[in-house]
Parts: sequence; structure tokens; C-alpha cells
Amino acid sequence: MTQKKQRNQTKVKKTRKTVDIRPAVADAAVALAATRGWDHVTLQDIAADTKIPEKSIRAVFDNIWDILGYMLDDIQLQTRMTVEDYLSDDWRENLMEILMTRFDMVQDRRPAFKRLLGDLSRHPRTMRKLARRFYRTMRDMLLLAGLPHQDCHPLTVSGFGLLYVSFVDTWSKDETPDLSRTMSVIDKRLGLFETALVYMDRLPKPRKPSRPKRAA
Repeated sequence: MTQKKQRNQTKVKKTRKTVDIRPAVADAAVALAATRGWDHVTLQDIAADTKIPEKSIRAVFDNIWDILGYMLDDIQLQTRMTVEDYLSDDWRENLMEILMTRFDMVQDRRPAFKRLLGDLSRHPRTMRKLARRFYRTMRDMLLLAGLPHQDCHPLTVSGFGLLYVSFVDTWSKDETPDLSRTMSVIDKRLGLFETALVYMDRLPKPRKPSRPKRAA
């Protein structure tokens, strides 16, 4: 009887699946941040909202900013999975598709993201950490769009990052049902970005400093 019970327990352990709590935690974090602000949401608040033990949440996330990092990575992944099968040879057209896909994807989270910059300004250390992630995200978007690797140098990525911030600002205020205002602004400013890239490509490339000759 004991051996049968042990075999049954073994079967239960083998068939038991680990549940990924991250999506539920992220959804709760966004909902709470929309009303309280990001820096006023604790893991304890999220545990109470989701009924997930706080200990389980702490095993995955350190704080609200860690959850934000997970969300940004997930948005990037979901965007890639959505668009990569039908991107064309036109990097500007692809970039427009990538940007609009991202904004459509987080439309229901807009109230929380509208508060993000203001809340982050009170946490400079976290802001610096997220700035590095932001740079990688901008570079990944340009590469996914089809911009050649040699053109994705720091000046290009940083310039696109500034453009992206302006796109987010437009999107946060866009009340049109199809985000047509956001689309129009992106299209116009990507044209300016493309022109700037053409101009930068014509600039003379900096020469490498010559090595001093050794004395005979």
C-alpha cells in the first residue's frame, strides 16, 4: 500500500507544471502604477492584488523596476514575433511597422506608461540602468528593420532614441481610435531621420590616428 502511494506521488510530481507568474505580476503592476505611480507600487501590493504569495514574486523580481524591465523585454520579443515574418526590404517601412506594432501592443497600458518618465526622474540610478537597456532596444529595432549593421553606430542609435521619445510623447496624447496622429508623426520624422542618415553617410570618415614612428 505504501509503495503504491509513493508511485502515485511520483506521478503527480512528474505531471505538475511550473506556472509562469510573470505575466500576471506584470499586469497587476501596470494596473497599480496607472493609479498610484510606479514608485508607489510594492511587491506586497502586487501580491495582495494577484493573490500570489509575495515570496513567490520575490523569487522572480527584486522590485517594481525589475518588473518593468521584464515588460520591456517582453514587448520587444512579442513585437519581433509579430512582424518578422512579413518585413520587406525597405527598412523605413519596416521601422514604421515595428513602431506601430509596439504602440498597438501597449495601448491598454498607456495610463501607466504616461507616468513612467516622471516617476523615473526621482530614481536616477534606476534611470541610468534602464538607459542602457533603452539603447539596446533602439539598436535592436533598427537592426530588425533592416538597417545595415555598419549604420547602427552610437550616433545613429542615439538619434533614433531621441526620435522614439518624441513618438512616445505623441502616442501618449493621441486620442484618435486608430492612432492615425501617431502614425503621421512617425512617418514624417522617419523621413527626416532617413535624410539625416544619407547626409551622415556622405561625411568624411574620421581617420585612424597614425602610430608614432619608433626612433632608429
